[in-house]
Amino acid sequence: PEKSEQIIELFKEINAKGTTVLIATHDYSIIKKYKARTLKCANKKISEICSAAEQVPLKSESVDIYAISFGIRNTFDTEKATQEAYRLLKKGGKFICLEFYKVEKPILKELYKLYSKIIPSVGQLIVGDKGPYEYLTSSIQKFYTQDQFKEMLKQSKFKNVNYINLMGGIVSIHTAWKI
Repeated sequence: PEKSEQIIELFKEINAKGTTVLIATHDYSIIKKYKARTLKCANKKISEICSAAEQVPLKSESVDIYAISFGIRNTFDTEKATQEAYRLLKKGGKFICLEFYKVEKPILKELYKLYSKIIPSVGQLIVGDKGPYEYLTSSIQKFYTQDQFKEMLKQSKFKNVNYINLMGGIVSIHTAWKI
């Protein structure tokens, strides 16, 4: 299923438990898009905050789960964003991060490097703008490795920090706990 459909399924599951979902991003158009879609799945307990990840206007220890997908790489200060996630989580809270990474496996690395050169041209052809796709490939190359990000989470006081690679390490899911 498409990422947005997976998010809606997650919201349905959360709704069944009576939990409030908070959508937070620095881009209000994204908030409106996901709120409209989640309302279709009958989750009436949706709040939103338009905020940077480095300084979220919520009380400390007020969140059970902090999930971010394809966003931590786009923060201005990744270390500060992970510290803020830690501040927001209640004790026993879980941090989950889905993100793109550089590929390290030699054969896949070469294929991905070639693919990354093609992505902006495909973006230009399909949507008429290659800029966002140039940014995507460049930001992935500048971002931390999975192990470096794991260490950053540990430095931000998270415990039981782990990650799993998907698609040969193109995408990884980091998990960590506030204990």
